[in-house]
Amino acid sequence: MRQEDITNFSQSGLSKLESRKDMKISTLIDYLDSLGMDLEIKAKVRNKKHGKSKKEFVLLKAS
Repeated sequence: MRQEDITNFSQSGLSKLESRKDMKISTLIDYLDSLGMDLEIKAKVRNKKHGKSKKEFVLLKAS
């Protein structure tokens, strides 16, 4: 995908967005929406013995 294909963001805006170390979740949702993608954030409980996740919780689902 090219930067020109992404709607709602200027080329300079995209460059700034992609170079950020940190961004608001709402900005990420808007960016992913312009790419035709959804966002889902999950939290997993770690098993201390094996480092594997046993339970998973959806914290945010944006579409």
